[in-house]
Amino acid sequence: MPLRSHTNLGQLFAASAGMRAGRDLIVDARWRLDGRVAERETVRRAALLADAGVRFGGRVAFLCRPSAAHAVTWFAAVRLGAAATNLHVLETDRRLAETLDWLEADALVCDQEFLDRARAIQAETTTQPHLRVLDADPSSPTTLAEGREGNAAPALDRASRDDVAAICLSSGSTGRPKGAIHTHGSLLANAAAGPEVYGEITAFDSVLVAIGTSFGGWLNIVLPFLGAGAKLVFQPRFEPQDFLRGLAAERITHAPLVPTMWRHVLAAGPEDHDLSALRSAFMSGEAAGADVVEAVLARMAPSVRSAYLSTEGGCACGIVAEQRRGEPLAGPGGLPVPGCELRIAPAEGGPESEGEILLRAPSLAKGYWKDAERTARCFKDGWWRTGDVGRLSPDGRIALAGRVDHVINSGGIKIQAEEVELALMRHPNVAQAAVIGVPDPEWGQRVEAFVVPKAAQLDPGAVLEWCRDDGILPALKLPKRIHVRDRLPTGATGKLYRPALFPEAGALR
Repeated sequence: MPLRSHTNLGQLFAASAGMRAGRDLIVDARWRLDGRVAERETVRRAALLADAGVRFGGRVAFLCRPSAAHAVTWFAAVRLGAAATNLHVLETDRRLAETLDWLEADALVCDQEFLDRARAIQAETTTQPHLRVLDADPSSPTTLAEGREGNAAPALDRASRDDVAAICLSSGSTGRPKGAIHTHGSLLANAAAGPEVYGEITAFDSVLVAIGTSFGGWLNIVLPFLGAGAKLVFQPRFEPQDFLRGLAAERITHAPLVPTMWRHVLAAGPEDHDLSALRSAFMSGEAAGADVVEAVLARMAPSVRSAYLSTEGGCACGIVAEQRRGEPLAGPGGLPVPGCELRIAPAEGGPESEGEILLRAPSLAKGYWKDAERTARCFKDGWWRTGDVGRLSPDGRIALAGRVDHVINSGGIKIQAEEVELALMRHPNVAQAAVIGVPDPEWGQRVEAFVVPKAAQLDPGAVLEWCRDDGILPALKLPKRIHVRDRLPTGATGKLYRPALFPEAGALR
C-alpha cells in the first residue's frame, strides 16, 4: 500500500511488516523480528498497554534506549491511538517527574536498567502514571514481556491523519521542554519524504540506528526506513567499535550519525571492517565539517548526505546537500527538499538574503503542547519560524549562520544557555550568570559560563559539584569551565550582551 494511502502510522507499520514477512524487520543484539513476528508483537504489546489503562487520546512516555523492544512498544502505543513521548535518559529525575505531570502521562514505559529510577520518578509525580518495564522478568506484574489472557483485544489503527501520534520534546528557553505536537498525518509525510533526505530507500536496504530515542532524529530515521520496508537495526548506546561491527555484520546500507559521532567512528579504524554494503553516510544535528565529509568519503562510503532537520519539521522540511566520492567539494549549505517551501525573514536593516528561516511543509508539527503563546509566535499561516538564521545564495542554496536565540549545540545535543544560567543562579553564592557556546574541535561547541558571585570568594568547582550532586543539571549540560568575574557585559539597553564574552573565553583557553 503506497504511503499516501495510509491514514495512520499503524497502517504504515502493518504494511511494512507485510513487506518483510519472513525477513528481518526490527533487529538488535537480543531480538531478530521478521515482519510477521514484529506485527504480532506490536499487537500483543498494545493489548498489554490497554490493560495498563492506556486509551485512545491518552499519552505514553518512554524512558528507553534504542532497541527492538522499544520500537515495537512505541508503535503499539501509537496504534492504540495514544500519543507517544520519548524522554531523555540523561535528564535529571526531578525534570523527568515534572515532564510526566506536564504531559499528564497515563503510562511510563522504561528499560529494565532504569526501573529503580522510574519508580523514584513515578513517586515524585502527581499524576502517578502506570509503570511498565521492557523485557523484564515475566513474573513481574509490571512487565511488558509477559503473556496475556482473558481480556478482549483492543481496537487498533483507528486514528485519523489529524489525531496526535507523538509529542516530541525539544529544549525550551527556560528549561521546560517544548513539546512539538505531531499528528499521524505529519509523521506519514515525514516518512514519505525520507528518500529526498537519505536518497533511494528500498525493501532491500538497512539502516543502523544509534541515535537516542529522545532526539527528533530517531523518528526522522525510523519512519522513512520503516515506510520503505527496509531493515531497522538498533544499538542501545553509541560506541564506535560496536557501530562499525554493526555496519559490517548487518550489511548496513545507510548510516546516520551526528558529525561528532562520525569523528569517533573514523578514529576507531573503519578500514578494519567490511563496509562494502554501505552506500550512504548521513550527517545531521550540527554542521558537518569538510574534513569529516572528506574522510568518510575516502574511508567509508561513496556518498555523504548532510541535512538540516528538526524535531518540529521532519524530513519534508529538510535542507539537504549530497557529496559524492571523486567530486569537488560543494560550497556551504544545501537545497530544500522538493515540496518544502522556504522564506527568509531578514532582520530590520539587514540584507534581504540573510535572516530567520521560515519553513512550510506537510511534515510540520501542529504546534507546542500546552503552550498557546509559543505556538502563536512560531506557527502562523502554515509557516514555522525556526529560530535559525540562514543565508540564501543566488542559486537557491541555504547556509546556516547561527541562532536567533541562544542555543548551544554540543555534539548534536541542543542546550539552552538560559536554562544553564538559571540553574547556576540557584546557587546561594551566584548573583549573575551568562552562558555561551565556545567553539570546540571535538564537540562543535562546549558550554562555558561566566558568573558574578554574591560574596567575595566563589569556588567554580564547588558550583559545578553542587549542580551535579543536587540534580540541578544533567552532566551533558554542565559548563566545562566557569569563569568568575566582577560584572557581566551589557549592551545599550542594560541587558546582558553575550557577544562580548566570546573573545574573553578565547583568550582564557
